[in-house]
Amino acid sequence: MSPTDSAYVMLTDRRWFDQLQSMAGAGRAIDNVNFWRPSSQDRFRALPRGGQVFFRLKAPVNAIVGFGTFVADIHEQVGRAHV
Repeated sequence: MSPTDSAYVMLTDRRWFDQLQSMAGAGRAIDNVNFWRPSSQDRFRALPRGGQVFFRLKAPVNAIVGFGTFVADIHEQVGRAHV
């Protein structure tokens, strides 16, 4: 199976989606987005590099609102990962 044949649906927060949407609406190009898992110490192994990621808003929306290509899983401490 090639990476482009792989897909994963990731839950995302409405506030994070709204922030990204407002940045894009202001003409700012968004070509890299970071996501984190607050309680996980495990590496993200659901997709190979190049796999497709679909972002789904949590309830009550419950809809796919975006997509991207998985590039890497990097473990960072919160202080370094936050921009």
